[in-house]
Amino acid sequence: MDESKMDSDWFHSAKWGVFCHYGPQNGIEKWNEQIDAFDVEGLAEELASTGAGYFFITITHGHGLMCAPNETYDRILEVPKVQSRCTKRDLIGDIADALEPHGIRMMVYLPSGAPFGDHYAIKKMRWLCGFNLGWGVEGNAPRKGRRPVEFMRHWEAVIADFSKRWGKKVHGWWMDGAWWPEEIYRHADEPNFKSLAAAIKAGNPESLCAFNGGLETPIQVQSEYEDYTAGEIGHNLPLGLRMANGALRPMTRFMDGTQYHLLSHLGSHWGNNPARFPDELVTGYTKYVTSHDGVITWDAGIEENGHLQADHLAQLQVLGKAMKEQG
Repeated sequence: MDESKMDSDWFHSAKWGVFCHYGPQNGIEKWNEQIDAFDVEGLAEELASTGAGYFFITITHGHGLMCAPNETYDRILEVPKVQSRCTKRDLIGDIADALEPHGIRMMVYLPSGAPFGDHYAIKKMRWLCGFNLGWGVEGNAPRKGRRPVEFMRHWEAVIADFSKRWGKKVHGWWMDGAWWPEEIYRHADEPNFKSLAAAIKAGNPESLCAFNGGLETPIQVQSEYEDYTAGEIGHNLPLGLRMANGALRPMTRFMDGTQYHLLSHLGSHWGNNPARFPDELVTGYTKYVTSHDGVITWDAGIEENGHLQADHLAQLQVLGKAMKEQG
């Protein structure tokens, strides 16, 4: 295996896990209250009932509100001149503590770019890819020769701050929005994929990381510095075949030394939506991927109080039972 990659054996052995997109319901004013009311013990018990080996949750998403303190982010945004985007409670640390007795590993999601819903943060962070950045919006790639170096250094410092706070409580990162790798990350000089991975691993050198380049069919390896594939697939589930030098090759554990991993949603879209598949399909597809030494993560809805969406939880429990019986 490439020396730049971490040991992914535990991730491979886990086989499958759960991902949740969690965010504010009532804006920045009520964000701390919402996070304070989050039932971490209840969530941990629900996840334990499914048999999932790991759990992802969003540190922030497009809204830009963090669910844990970060002094570096506050400093860059010039708090207390403006209201902090970070909560007082460290929700990530608290969830990790609640999961630990159940043997479930904590993993986190963070965008690679600035939160596109917070224009003030975009400006202070020196993001150069436009204020209207959103899903599928064209024309926001950095202009040729306008690499957002200052932003990248800011963001790496924010990431390293989080990583050092959590240390070995967090076992992996899924970095979204690495959409323009040639313009931003694939450079010999830092900041680049190497320095971004170093920031992620600042508090836990054994932490795994993946960089998401968008919906991927077939799945892609974005960088030699990622330990597993981001593997985001949306409404269409691929059969797991991959292109190599213009030819199809069967699914295997490693793809250029990187653990093969898929991420898709149980609902009709990411987050809280009605379940889109029968139990048999979710179970069968999970068995298919893991039987070829891949790892698969299912995105499930999560309520404001931290409990999983009821029908998604029921489906995950069916999945867990089937996977346990399979051994």
